[in-house]
Amino acid sequence: VRPRWLPQQEASTNWSFSEQDHAWTFPTKSTSSPSLPTSSEFAWLQYQHWLALGGRHLTTVSLPKPEKEIGLPPSPEDQPDSTITDADLEAGKIEQQDLRFPFQLPKGSCPVQLDQEKYELTIFGVLSQDWYQKLAKLNQDRPEYLSALAELKTRSHLAPITDFNSYNPTSLKSDARAVKDLMVSFQLQTSTPNGQLIVRFNEGENTFNVLLDFASHQVSLYLAESHQPVLTHPLPVDDFSMGQLIELSTFDRHLLLAIDNKIVIDSWSLPYWDTTQPYARTPVEIGARNGAFTIRNLQFFRDLYYRSDFPGLVRHATLEPYSVKQDEFFVLGDNSMRSWDSRCWGKPVVPRNFLLGRPLIVHLPSQSLPEQLGGHHFNLRIPDLDRIRLIH
Repeated sequence: VRPRWLPQQEASTNWSFSEQDHAWTFPTKSTSSPSLPTSSEFAWLQYQHWLALGGRHLTTVSLPKPEKEIGLPPSPEDQPDSTITDADLEAGKIEQQDLRFPFQLPKGSCPVQLDQEKYELTIFGVLSQDWYQKLAKLNQDRPEYLSALAELKTRSHLAPITDFNSYNPTSLKSDARAVKDLMVSFQLQTSTPNGQLIVRFNEGENTFNVLLDFASHQVSLYLAESHQPVLTHPLPVDDFSMGQLIELSTFDRHLLLAIDNKIVIDSWSLPYWDTTQPYARTPVEIGARNGAFTIRNLQFFRDLYYRSDFPGLVRHATLEPYSVKQDEFFVLGDNSMRSWDSRCWGKPVVPRNFLLGRPLIVHLPSQSLPEQLGGHHFNLRIPDLDRIRLIH
């Protein structure tokens, strides 16, 4: 999975990314609008959950429907011409049929399906370059079909964020569900007196906008495209010139906003989400207007879900309470999805006299570096220096 933050392509004034300090910057752009302008007045930075291949998500695009023939009674000019041969008539039929030629699919198995009633192309997962070229060659004489096929390929790479978890049973990996319990955090730096910055969560049928208005010194929550906020609070800090931490979460179907580690919006209840609802291909967007903004340490999180094939039966767990006696320790690794710890051991507890010292540092998760030695290939685990921290 390759997560991507991209500026909205059609925007005239856009965000720019600096490789040197890994920061997104939006230049000053002045507009005059009411307190909640339309979406088109913001320059948007959009998140995409991009897959190079695979996946089981559904993508659909519409094809231009063929024109229907209208039956009319023949006029005198339409009477048969004795100079026209049967071969000419047959050629005319073929030419007329070509004008309504359906989208062509190769014989045999093909990942792309054509719904002839709705006239739509559908695919589960990513449309590979190989299949795209095969389908494009079959339909090369129809530019409108090639345009729809190109759109299908582009959109098929944008997958939902799922609850895939290596700790869950293997049979659930192919049945990962889209999740909308998400969180975004970043350092926001600005000295603008009148600018606005908006963080938008798209959930398919539901949209939530959190607007930071530096002119009124307020933060407001808007639902969908409503121009009336459902709640408004003052900004908890005055100075953003050196940067302030912004955290916005929809975990457990509650919207929570914190600025500079101060809770501003506390547990605003969100509507229940039906997993059958369509997902948004840009689940999070950040928009800016009327000022210069810099965003650093932009991070995106999802909530973790632990599921079982059968209710009550789970891996590496007990069906009843497990007692840990005095001077015994039930050891859990900090990377719970990958740790081989007390949950997996036949004798899960560690006696106190087995502990030889105190832990000093945490160095995992590490990075994997492929190496070769004497014709043997292996992965060398390299500690992530940025994440090493002292415990004592």
